[in-house]
Order: sequence, then C-alpha cells, then structure tokens
Amino acid sequence: MKPLLRTFLAINAVFVALLGLFFLMTPWLTVSAPLAPLASSPALIGQLLGVFLLGFAWMLLAGMVRGPASATIAWVAGHVQWLAGAVVLVWQVRYHQPAMQDDLTFIVPIVAIAIVVLGLVQARLASMVGRRERLERRRFAEGQAAARGTQRRERTAVAPPLQRDPYIGSPDASVPDAESEPRRVPPTF
Repeated sequence: MKPLLRTFLAINAVFVALLGLFFLMTPWLTVSAPLAPLASSPALIGQLLGVFLLGFAWMLLAGMVRGPASATIAWVAGHVQWLAGAVVLVWQVRYHQPAMQDDLTFIVPIVAIAIVVLGLVQARLASMVGRRERLERRRFAEGQAAARGTQRRERTAVAPPLQRDPYIGSPDASVPDAESEPRRVPPTF
C-alpha cells in the first residue's frame, strides 16, 4: 500500500509543480488572451503563490523519498489539496471567477474537481498507511517486550536467587554469645 501512496505523492508533486510554474508565469499570462483571466493582479501575488506551490511540490517529493514521513506528509497535503480544490470550485460556481471565455469555462471546474478527488484519495490512502504502520510498531513493541520477559525468566531459571541472611549484622555463630558464657565471679580475699 505504501508504494501506491508514494505513486500518488509523485503524481501530486508533478501536478502541483506545474501549477506553481503556471503561477510563476503570471506577468506573462496577460499576453495570451485565453489565459489572461487567470493572471492574478498584482503579479507579485501570483508569483508568490507559484513559489509556495513549488515548495509544496518539493515537500511532496520529500514525502515520497523519506519513508517514515510519507504517511504524515501525504495526509496533511491531501487535506490541504482537497480544501484548496473546494475553494476554487466554490469561487467558480458561485462567483464565476475567474471569468473565462465561453468555450473555456469548463476547464477550471474540471481542474478543481480533479484537485478535490486527488486530495481526498491521497488523504484516505495516507490514513490507511499510517494506521498500518502504527499497528506494525505496536506489534513490534509487544514482541520486544515478550522477548525481554522471556530472557528475564531464563536468567532467573538458570541462576537461583541469592539467599539472603535474615540476621544480617548478627554475630557469627563461631563467636559465643555474652549471655551463653558462664559468669566469672572475681575471687574475694
């Protein structure tokens, strides 16, 4: 299941990197008539969004490469991704923004729906992988505890426990007690 999650991370990283490059080109989008409505104003905001999206893509690639962090990164990125797609979809359906040419109005909702679906699938897959990893860690810890308990029982079975003297500090048996000795009476003259 983890290879499938890493595949999703790679697909999403490429998709987000392309969006980031698209927004980095914000100042040049106004040159093209069909893409002009997608250009943000001021161009600085579009370019900053492009830089953030490229950083997000880099994080997705890092999650793909780093095994222990892949489930967490994929879970967070999946939720961020489907929420962003939902916001774009609401803006397109409710406010008709960005206003595209009549023959291109279907592109933005399709891209938004694709972002929502990819994000939901990635978040669900990441939670399944994370749950499986936690279960494996718990089983490993229980196995380690059982092994330590077995080793402890083997050590106590091999070496008998030390016999403790209940009378520690009492005089040695070879030394006679003061009360058990006969009293010497000094001679009287």
